[in-house]
Amino acid sequence: MEYGPDQLSTERNEPNPPETPRLADSAGGPRPRGWQRVVLFLLTFLGLNILVGVGYVAIRLILEPGLLADPAGLTRIRETDLVALLLVIEPLTVLLVVFFRRVVDHAPVRTLGVAIGPGWVRRAATGALHATGVMAVLAAVIFASAPEISWTREPAGIFLVRLVSFLALFAAVGFTEEIVMRGYILRNLLLDMNARAAVALSAFIFAIFHAANPGFEPLAMANIFLVGVYLALVALKEGSLWYPIGFHFAWNFLLGFVLSLPVSGVPVEGAVVIERDGSPSIFSGGNFGPEASVVCSALLIFLVLRALRTFEVRPAPVADAPLPRAPETWP
Repeated sequence: MEYGPDQLSTERNEPNPPETPRLADSAGGPRPRGWQRVVLFLLTFLGLNILVGVGYVAIRLILEPGLLADPAGLTRIRETDLVALLLVIEPLTVLLVVFFRRVVDHAPVRTLGVAIGPGWVRRAATGALHATGVMAVLAAVIFASAPEISWTREPAGIFLVRLVSFLALFAAVGFTEEIVMRGYILRNLLLDMNARAAVALSAFIFAIFHAANPGFEPLAMANIFLVGVYLALVALKEGSLWYPIGFHFAWNFLLGFVLSLPVSGVPVEGAVVIERDGSPSIFSGGNFGPEASVVCSALLIFLVLRALRTFEVRPAPVADAPLPRAPETWP
């Protein structure tokens, strides 16, 4: 018997899920295993980012010839450039996921957990609400320890344009990173390993993706790993990415545009200005932002433990053909 990309055993009393056999394509030849697809996808994704980066550098050199005399200026990316870059790379990444899911996996994209069905708005809103709760606690601690807090002063028209831009940006980032990490990568890893290993490895890949960000440090990596674990657990429990997408979007938007704090090390100018000296802080996380603080660590550990209490793997729902539950539960 051959298993589809997201099909798992429906036997409820098996102590361990059966080993997933090697998939065969329509011509009878073997297709890449799950981990091989992940490696191939990551290499292609890296190449895509390099191409976009080279294009960005070429455009800047054409528009600003003086940068040839100051190459270091290329590392100073303006906010407008950052928004434009991300609004280009995110749709391209989604198209890459669609290509791999359809051509390499031979499976519907909706089986990654992005099917539009009953309750998807509620799931996304719940994720956003929970992220808002985490941000409220972080903000309260940071406000209590900040030397000064003020509001940004800029014309209402400019503020509105920036608001709309960052809403679109963080919505795109949240959707893209989730369909990549908790969608394509996690679902394919589940073909070759149990849920524990797949969750841990996908979270590790998620953390490594942030290694080049400014201010990255061991505590930052640990916290990004915990975020990856939590969102992977919820994604597998619900069989849907809408909660992680809502959580991811609200986390970044509130952290960056509302609180003006670095989002994984990337500075964002938002509505509230919190004076900081940039030094490492157990409350603010220093240059990487609150994601490198011990307060964030405590909150994320709480969320992970809470998710583990009722964890079980559920296949991603398909609008026209519901898939069976997987047998595996977390001890």
